[in-house]
Amino acid sequence: MSALHSRGVSVDIACPLCRQEPETLQHLMFECSQVALLWTDATHLLDASLPFASWIESVITTGPGTLVLRCVANCWGIWRGRNDQIWNSKPWQVSRIQTEINKLLISWQQVMSEAANVVGQSMPHGETVTVGEGILKVFVDAAMVVGEFVAAKNGSLRCHKDVHLAEAMAIKEALSWAKDRS
Repeated sequence: MSALHSRGVSVDIACPLCRQEPETLQHLMFECSQVALLWTDATHLLDASLPFASWIESVITTGPGTLVLRCVANCWGIWRGRNDQIWNSKPWQVSRIQTEINKLLISWQQVMSEAANVVGQSMPHGETVTVGEGILKVFVDAAMVVGEFVAAKNGSLRCHKDVHLAEAMAIKEALSWAKDRS
């Protein structure tokens, strides 16, 4: 929210989780008392003396795969939980966020294991990558360097089994929405 505030948008800049400090990336990911509970099994990974962007870049570029997965899953879980609270009025519950992080880790580890099994194999020309039954989430985002906040939209699409089709549909919907708003 502080990024919107710095662009002149009237928003509450207090951390939505603890309501004690302004919401900065550093506070949200490292310092917030609500978030600290999610790092308890990985406190040795944190280096709050570094800016968040520098720390995560260091982890991603130099850390072993399991460390990278753990840190990224934690960050993703924190960000999703924060967004669910702000945009969907879903209360912050550390146990729910931790469960989602653990499910995400298991899922990512399975994908990495499967990917390791197909290294060296190539897809036949024109064949698409498909996913199992369920829903694939595709997030489309946009930003502007100058100007002011214009609008935001959240929605869902149902597109089973084809990641490329799901991404194309999400982008089409985003562009249609932007066009409708001139």
